[in-house]
Amino acid sequence: MPNPDPMAMSRAFHRTADFLVAQFSGLESDNRGDPEAVVGYGVSSVMLRAFAAELAIKAMHVKENNRDHPHGHDLESLFGKLKVSTQRSIETRFQRIQASRWSRTAVGRSLPAILSEHKGDFPDWRYLHEKENLHAEVLALNPVIEAIVEEYDSRP
Repeated sequence: MPNPDPMAMSRAFHRTADFLVAQFSGLESDNRGDPEAVVGYGVSSVMLRAFAAELAIKAMHVKENNRDHPHGHDLESLFGKLKVSTQRSIETRFQRIQASRWSRTAVGRSLPAILSEHKGDFPDWRYLHEKENLHAEVLALNPVIEAIVEEYDSRP
């Protein structure tokens, strides 16, 4: 089987994370949810959103370099390996998206700050049973993912 397109996978995981958040919110708001299901939806959405961000960055690497992407899960490090011009373009898109749609989730925070705060979310939340004091900010990566996808789609 050929390797799946990382951007298609990013889009799929991002949509799935949004679905899980909606399910989580419904269960939590009316207290009818099974506690295990609530935890499952919440943890899965955080993990999938972080993985969607990782895959979007890796897809951008492939598109701009026409070769394999770097390995690893550190969002800050992966983003830092993009060309500076690409980083700037994504940051400009992020600022516009953040101001128009996501002001409640990332007010006054820069793209690099969000990537730094969430750089290890994918492995951390996959192995949450080995971690202490994890902080979930379910929607913070949304404007980051949207900006990367927009930049990706704007290129031939």
